[in-house]
Amino acid sequence: MLRKIDPSEFTPHGGAVTLFKALDSEVLIEGPAGTGKTFAVLQKVHMLCEMYPGIRVLFIRKTLKSLRESVLVTWEEECLGSDHPAITGTATRSHRDTYTFPNKSHIVLAGIDTPSRHMSTQFDLIACFEAAEMTEEDLEYLLTRNRNWKMPFQQVICDTNPRQPSHWLNKRPERPVRVSDDPRLPKPKKGAKQMRRILSRHEDNPFLFDHGKEEWTIQGVDYLRKLEGLHGARYQWFRQGLWAAAEGMVLPMWDRAVHLVPWSEVPELQWYCAGLDFGFAAPGCLQVWGFTGKRDEPISQQRGYRVAEVYRRGWTLEEWAQVVMELRQEYPFKVGVCDSADPGAIKFLNDYLGAPRGRDLGGIFRPADKTKGVVAGLELLRSVLANEPAREEGGKFYAGGPRAYFVQDAFPYGTQQELRSEGKETCWEDEIESYCFPEADEGKAVGELPDKRCADHAIDTGRYVWTWAWGKDMSQRPGLEKPKPGTYAELFGTVESLWRDRLKEMRRALW
Repeated sequence: MLRKIDPSEFTPHGGAVTLFKALDSEVLIEGPAGTGKTFAVLQKVHMLCEMYPGIRVLFIRKTLKSLRESVLVTWEEECLGSDHPAITGTATRSHRDTYTFPNKSHIVLAGIDTPSRHMSTQFDLIACFEAAEMTEEDLEYLLTRNRNWKMPFQQVICDTNPRQPSHWLNKRPERPVRVSDDPRLPKPKKGAKQMRRILSRHEDNPFLFDHGKEEWTIQGVDYLRKLEGLHGARYQWFRQGLWAAAEGMVLPMWDRAVHLVPWSEVPELQWYCAGLDFGFAAPGCLQVWGFTGKRDEPISQQRGYRVAEVYRRGWTLEEWAQVVMELRQEYPFKVGVCDSADPGAIKFLNDYLGAPRGRDLGGIFRPADKTKGVVAGLELLRSVLANEPAREEGGKFYAGGPRAYFVQDAFPYGTQQELRSEGKETCWEDEIESYCFPEADEGKAVGELPDKRCADHAIDTGRYVWTWAWGKDMSQRPGLEKPKPGTYAELFGTVESLWRDRLKEMRRALW
């Protein structure tokens, strides 16, 4: 039979027990995917809010949107329950900013990307979810806010799945506590570390493991089977809980600290282009890119910013077409580039959108150039991700750095939590860190193509966009005059649109 854990009767196990007892100022609870780390953190918060009236708690993640989509679902549905008095007011979960308990204990929600007035206040407990997405500077700023003293100890808790061994969150628990120069301050205990590390394992999650019977539940067997299907670094991170480097990365110049930028650092964008990789059983991906130069300027003299990405499994072509129409309202792209392997899907999209242009298969979307294969496309991605030196060209000065940037929280429809719960990739940022070459057989050289088991839906989408943009042809179709800006013809580029504009001019002249 399926087992359901009653949160009110939650009994911690393993790492969760250690977490409940921990009084350290900095705590890291780490482990594979699905070990119940977040649930244990939330249960500790719930307990402390009931024990110490008036305390202030901060829930924070890299983005407020991702916090609401993931952590708050568990918090409201599995920890509090829909009838809990802390869930008050008419605000939905997607708009909620705080929770207030009857005893005046208060929980504030925030994202690193959207600092609010609450971030300038003081807290007794700060819970950092998916802390590997944050920087060490983010954490150190939060530590300065951890001084409300409405309970006997002050604490920051970070929960995360492991990543690369060099990650700051893996190094901080090994760093000794610094001895102060002030002789009036007590010296730290011998061997004391800056952050306490607590390990969490799948057996700690009572939803997956029955401690009474000492066996995996039905849900546990199913979930672990999914994790066993992972490979490479993602298997080590999400199944084994190891801090491991992805060997043989196809795009090794990727650096979150460099390529991920907040909206505040995005310059004025002049034009947009979309890319789409079809998928149903496997995820599909739609990206919108904005560029800094004029449309007719060489792409080598421009910078591109991924401003929107939708990554979904199980969506129909009609659903993708609806999203295209919605995103075009905000980002008026006139060209979309798709996988050339499915011309029927491209024709369906263009027919659905009702904007035939008479090029190739017609419409907004066109097939990616078959003559530029995967290897050439990946080499181009390496080029636009690499840090190029500053230079002067044609009398203009070009600052150094990558040509391609990715806006943080560029997910207007959020991420698909079903994929995340299975340890699968949910966006470009997930794919690129485990996008690797296959392991070489003994005596056999490694090829130039990535491992076929690697998810590549977002990477392929970016490759389509940059390959098209690098060699784009913006010339008019033969026999058509150049359309006027702001007209139907300029938007759609069709003969019918040109005639519609002429009719409007004739009507104005007559009346």
